[in-house]
Amino acid sequence: RRPQDDEEKKLALDCARASELKEILIKLGPTYVKLGQVLSSRQDLLPAGYVQTLQALQDQVPPFSDSIARRMVSRELGPSAASRIEYIKESPVASASLGQVYECVDRETGARVAVKVQRPGALAAVSLDVAIIRILGPILYKINDPEGNLDAKGLVDEW
Repeated sequence: RRPQDDEEKKLALDCARASELKEILIKLGPTYVKLGQVLSSRQDLLPAGYVQTLQALQDQVPPFSDSIARRMVSRELGPSAASRIEYIKESPVASASLGQVYECVDRETGARVAVKVQRPGALAAVSLDVAIIRILGPILYKINDPEGNLDAKGLVDEW
């Protein structure tokens, strides 16, 4: 950005760059989507265009296959419990870093329920990423912002 650019141009450029960042985070997997979710709540660290764009990572991550989700539900709950679920919509109502949510009805009680299905491979991916972050932690601990906006050790430890 150039100092002479007006605020509208700066916001447009930030949104374009943030959109690229969002796509990269999605491709990197659940841990990085989670990082993007955290960043989307940090107006003190990021420009407004980034915050706005990254907020889509809260519930608008591209979903995985509905057929895979249904097979996972059947395997986890067992055939009899899975047969009680009637999907109101074929597609999930939300999809985020670790899973997606379907709006359903329990056929026996008539109650509306939410069925959350974990992304395939999410546990293994997050476990590996956290192990790597823990290894890199001591290096990241040396990064600190004297203004007080970034406590790398606190961030890594909390994550």
